Formats: sequence, C-alpha cells, structure tokens
Amino acid sequence: MKTTLYRNYAELQNVLPVNADTNVTNISQNEGIPAATISRQCSSDNVSTEMTIERPTEAPMEPEVQDISHRIIDVNHFVTELIKFSEHKSLATLKFECEHYVGLQSEFTYVCSLCGYKNKIKSSLADVNKAAVAGVMAAGCGQVQLNQFLSEVGLPNMSDFTYNKMHNDICDDWEKTAWDEKGWR
Repeated sequence: MKTTLYRNYAELQNVLPVNADTNVTNISQNEGIPAATISRQCSSDNVSTEMTIERPTEAPMEPEVQDISHRIIDVNHFVTELIKFSEHKSLATLKFECEHYVGLQSEFTYVCSLCGYKNKIKSSLADVNKAAVAGVMAAGCGQVQLNQFLSEVGLPNMSDFTYNKMHNDICDDWEKTAWDEKGWR
C-alpha cells in the first residue's frame, strides 16, 4: 500500500471517496509512522461534508539495541572516535551492528548505512579488565567477589579465563616491581 503525505485541502479531498457514508484514511510519512488520520463523513445527499484531521501525539519508537546491559566507557575516547567516524559521512548514517566484549572491555561495531563502511570503537583505551582485577586483589578479594559486584551494578561478569590471565599478568608485574625495588635485577 502506497502512502502519501498531503499538504493541502485540495489534495486531501481528491483522496477521500465521496460515495461512502464514513471513510477513514491514514496518511503517513517516515516509513509508515502516521502523520494524520483523516475522517470524512458524508450526508446522504452529499451536500454537507465534515472532515476531521487527527494527528498522533507521539510517534512509536523502538530502540535499535535492546537489553545491552551496562558498560564501562571512556566517554572522551568514545565521542572522539564517533567524531572521527562522522568525518566519513554523517552520524545519521551510523548504525550499530554488534558488540564484542571480553570481560569489561567492549568493542562496538558501527556500519555506514550508505556505503557499508565498518568502524570498530573500543569502550576504553585503558585495560579495564586489568584495572578491575588489580583493584580486587589489592582489597584482598578474588574473582567471586568481583563478579558479585559486577552483577550488582549490571555489568557483564568476567570469565575464569580472562580473570586468571589478568591475575597472572598482575602477579608477574608485582614480582618484577619487587625485584626492581630490591635492586636484585
């Protein structure tokens, strides 16, 4: 069904049939979102015509991404990367495609809807996984406490593999620092 946005009364009058007692026509724009509903009531002798135009108060909006949960994002870095992408075309052509995350570090993939150009933006340049594990280790806690905290604030849990890798890297760094402080290396 083809819908058209009519801008004046003459165009509207041509659209509505004159042989029915009551006619309702939806005129829409922007991919099917109704701009107006037009009702026309005709008397039996077709002498008097009453026309009512009703406009919806709010267009229905559906989010493009649902149930994505919370993320830790370096806003300055993220906005800078979006601005760089907008130099390609416009931010209006930017569509979210997917997210890949490892622990607390996310990588968002955006696609230009005009040409298909893909751009990946990391949530942060810093290693937030390593920082989180170092923080819980310094507090005397472990993976269970970290994941319990992350669950409470709505962040994704860290897998055993990611936690253990970060834990081992931090232990190596601390050991190296201890040897350097003693001057034994």
